[in-house]
Amino acid sequence: MQESNRINEVDLQYAKALIELGTEKNIDHREILEMLEVVNKAFLENSDIYKILNHPNIKNTEKQKIIANIVNEELIKNFLFVLIDNKRLSELPNICNALRQMVDDLNNIKRIEVISSYQLTLEKQNEIIKKLSTYYQKDVEVKFTIDEKIIAGIIIKTRDEIINQSLLQNILNLKNELKGEVR
Repeated sequence: MQESNRINEVDLQYAKALIELGTEKNIDHREILEMLEVVNKAFLENSDIYKILNHPNIKNTEKQKIIANIVNEELIKNFLFVLIDNKRLSELPNICNALRQMVDDLNNIKRIEVISSYQLTLEKQNEIIKKLSTYYQKDVEVKFTIDEKIIAGIIIKTRDEIINQSLLQNILNLKNELKGEVR
C-alpha cells in the first residue's frame, strides 16, 4: 500500500460517510481521523498484512476476521469491512488524506509547508506562523523544511497553492524575461 496525494471523489465520499457515521455515534471526527491513521500506518508499515488483505484469492470473510483481530473500534472496523467488500482497501491512504482535509476544514486549520535554504530561528518561525494565520484567517499547522537548492527566500506550500519567493525562482523568472527580450 503506497501513500499518495491523489484524492478522488470516491475517497471524499468515503471520508464524508465516516464523518457522518461518527457524528451519529457521537464520536469526534478528530478521534476518527486519529484511529484511521493508526490503522493506515500499520498497514503501510506491514506489507504482509496489506498483501493478504488485498489478495484476490482470499475470501472477504477471512479478511474481515483479520481486521476484527487487529482493530478494536467498532466504527473503524465496520468501515474497513465496507472497504474490503467494495475492494477499496488499497484506497485507505487516500481516504485518510481526504478525511484529514475534511477534519482540517471543519476545525478551520490550514496545513502549510515552509521551505527555506537554512534553519529558521524560532523567532522567525513564529513570525511566519503568525503572518500565515492572519493571511489565511485560520489556525495554521506549519512544517518547516530545509532545501539548500533554493539559495535564499522561502517557498510556501499548501494543498491548494505554492507561493515561491525563493532567490532561485526569481533568477529563473529573470532569465525567462531576458530570453523573451532577446528574441
